[in-house]
Amino acid sequence: MIMKARYLIYLLSGLMTFYSCVDDKGSYDYLQTPTVKITFSESIYDGVIGEETHIEPNLSFSEGDDVSNYEFEWELNGEVVCNEQILSFVPKEAITYYVLYSVIHKDSKIRTMKNLQLVAKSSYKTGWAILSDLNHKAILTQVRDDNDEYVDYLNIYEKVNGEELGSQPYKLVEHYSGKKTNPEILVVNQDAKGPLELEGNSMMKVLYTTQEFTEGVPEDFVVTDAAYLYYTDVLLTANGQIYIRLLKNPDNAGFHSAPYSSIPVHYNMGMKITRMVQANFYKTRHVLMYDEKNHRFLSLSSLYSYYTGAIDDVPINGLEGKKLIYADAYLPDPYTDYLCGYVLVLQDADGNYSVKTFDLEYDWQGKVIIKNETDFSFSDGGDYLTDKSKFYCSKDASGSYLFFSGGAINNELYYYEKSTQRVIPYTICNSEITDLQLNYESMTLGVGMKDGFVVYAVDESTIMGGEAKKLHEVNNIGEVVDVIYRYGSPSKMYR
Repeated sequence: MIMKARYLIYLLSGLMTFYSCVDDKGSYDYLQTPTVKITFSESIYDGVIGEETHIEPNLSFSEGDDVSNYEFEWELNGEVVCNEQILSFVPKEAITYYVLYSVIHKDSKIRTMKNLQLVAKSSYKTGWAILSDLNHKAILTQVRDDNDEYVDYLNIYEKVNGEELGSQPYKLVEHYSGKKTNPEILVVNQDAKGPLELEGNSMMKVLYTTQEFTEGVPEDFVVTDAAYLYYTDVLLTANGQIYIRLLKNPDNAGFHSAPYSSIPVHYNMGMKITRMVQANFYKTRHVLMYDEKNHRFLSLSSLYSYYTGAIDDVPINGLEGKKLIYADAYLPDPYTDYLCGYVLVLQDADGNYSVKTFDLEYDWQGKVIIKNETDFSFSDGGDYLTDKSKFYCSKDASGSYLFFSGGAINNELYYYEKSTQRVIPYTICNSEITDLQLNYESMTLGVGMKDGFVVYAVDESTIMGGEAKKLHEVNNIGEVVDVIYRYGSPSKMYR
């Protein structure tokens, strides 16, 4: 009896389903499922804060179908920001936007979706930062180089902060704090207010360096350079003294989490530091310093939080009776920590020039080790170099090229090829050269001049072709005092 009842229930249910299907005369019985294929040229797109970003999808439809049958939706980090086929969006902060793009069929409401990312960065994150003197005022300019396109940002500080930057501009130093990715820029002016720090993404003023001494600003405090190691910051002054501060927890505490000592650092036999050589923030963990008083190199290290600020002699040979003309760094192995390569240009008492390279490494005990010390002939140097010559070494694994200026009015650009020990002319600039700076991976060279700034191609194919290639030029910024390249990441510094 129970089985018969179950049979009747199943039979009635089936009949009801059958009649409901027959009676429903809706048009969707005959509607074909729409087919749309979405592709993008990139999976991750770059954007710039405050500038309109456009992302165009590639859409392909099934036969007989077209774009007029569809609606569109761009969702960024959960918020719908655009309903057009092509995205138009202005990022407002330096973040990664996770993008969901939907193509929606108007009749069926069926969605076809695709994920991608938009990474928004500051207008000033990468490119050449240029400090210049225009009508006795310090001017800050940045030239952004994205995908072989150049964008100039003129007089940045005054536009952002509503005040003048200062006067007597001298130097720029970009630096990081621990693992934090947003940098700061130290603008070294030698006016009454002295150096000041800028937030690297916005260029907003942070503070003056003179505010970072809790025991009072030292006498005759005129900053000429600065080095920012992982756990130690170093200031160099015009009288050859250095002042440091120790940062015990930079990853969490960040910038300015400790004051500078008002007492200069002392070392065996005293010292007068005239040059500090910047190196990769993450990798090398030391700064090379030249002590003019004792004609020696010293290294100040920052290996660990519990072992930082120590100074050691750098035992290299062949410095006796020679004048240091130039010193720079490159990375012989970008994957090895605490290792850095250096190139020196030296001049002996007879006026002859030479080039020396060596690798400096720290062992696990914190001991300085010098390797691969090599001397090269630079006998032609006297034919080109002047007291105003500027230099910059390529940052490839062997420091292959040394670019330098020379000539009677220092407007001629050359490069020294280390493998052949030859000097090769590159081009003649419009006016006196005041600074040189290569970009990331040493593909282009920024040249500061008395009356502007220019970018040249110096990639291997251009060098081998033997013909100079000008890529970009900036005028009306006055006399360029210093140029740095902003790498966009501490791991890319000086590469």
